Amino acid sequence: MAGSTLGSITLGSSAPERLRDWYVSTLEPDETGMAGCLISLRFGTFHLLIEELPVADKNPETARTTLNFEVADASAVISRMQELGATWQEKPHYLEGSLFATTTDPDGNQVQVMQLGLAHK
Repeated sequence: MAGSTLGSITLGSSAPERLRDWYVSTLEPDETGMAGCLISLRFGTFHLLIEELPVADKNPETARTTLNFEVADASAVISRMQELGATWQEKPHYLEGSLFATTTDPDGNQVQVMQLGLAHK
């Protein structure tokens, strides 16, 4: 075997529809649907799956995992997140021509958006 490919991640949530709506509103997945009992959001070739589980409403350790999204227009994504009341873990900032910002989703999972400049590509 040549190697492995990470194709998806599953987030457990006590409010999966709320979480889906936030990701759809802010990051505009290429495709949304269901994979059995899981909500499926496709971003490029990667799938973000959301499963209803008996978990706390908020993740108490937001920095444990960060979902990194490379986007074409970080300013637009940041604006949509701001409209939905984003609390910035790392305020929007430029670094060597790339724009970065880190917030949390409604369940408290850390989400970073980045628009990479030439230096980071």
